[in-house]
Amino acid sequence: MPRTVDLQMLGEAIPAIYDYTDTLPLEGWIWEFIRRNSDYNRFYEECKTTEINYNNYLKKIGRITEVCALRPNYSSHKLDKKLFLIKFFIAIPNPKASYDKFGDFKPDIDGFTPVIAFKPQEDDLTHDSFSERHSSYIVNAVLPPVANIDTLYVGIDTKADINFVEEKLKLILEKYLRRREGRGRVRDDKWKYYLIAYDLKKEKNLTYDQIGLVLMYAYPEIIRKKLVDGKRVPQRESSTSYFSKSNCEDFYKKALLLIEGEYKNYLPS
Repeated sequence: MPRTVDLQMLGEAIPAIYDYTDTLPLEGWIWEFIRRNSDYNRFYEECKTTEINYNNYLKKIGRITEVCALRPNYSSHKLDKKLFLIKFFIAIPNPKASYDKFGDFKPDIDGFTPVIAFKPQEDDLTHDSFSERHSSYIVNAVLPPVANIDTLYVGIDTKADINFVEEKLKLILEKYLRRREGRGRVRDDKWKYYLIAYDLKKEKNLTYDQIGLVLMYAYPEIIRKKLVDGKRVPQRESSTSYFSKSNCEDFYKKALLLIEGEYKNYLPS
């Protein structure tokens, strides 16, 4: 980017672009890392050009789940085609879309996905459990979006073997309980700055000094917790030292690690 860039103007625009992340759930943060991941972007572009062959397409999106921990969504007339690449009844989230753009239809992150479905022979999620293909499943569980309730709604094929059903119900319950326990793991407060530093470096080719100036214009003051009388108390302070050259370099490098795969450490086990 030319040295004559108006860093102040760039910085003043930053909060409107990134402050939605202040209230992101953990799965929202994971999507923000996934959509910047080079493997996912490559997969997405390959899916756009993949020959229209159902089995080939399933293999391609299976690799997305395996490598990037992102499950494909299942198409609905309500899905926005600007936000999802839709082929057959399968929809893949567009990496250009930030998490706040999706509305009620969020990307399905592995471990956070609201639908768990099992086929008779293998755990191969290939159909929407609410579609007309529903009959191909033996056991379906719809997990609530907020993991703090006491009731799960499960559909069972009455022709299914009882031992098979019991086994799958046990797995569903265990997965739900792990998910509920994992909700306490929250993001790092610096993640927003990590993403800003990464985007400015990658998209604008700014130096770390320039990135620091942009961040200072964006956030002249920051809130940090300091120890006062044995308690950690939030206090406002100037952001000058916080957005130093060395810190901005650290933000970028840590963002890169998360984007390249460390976000998987935050998936529910």
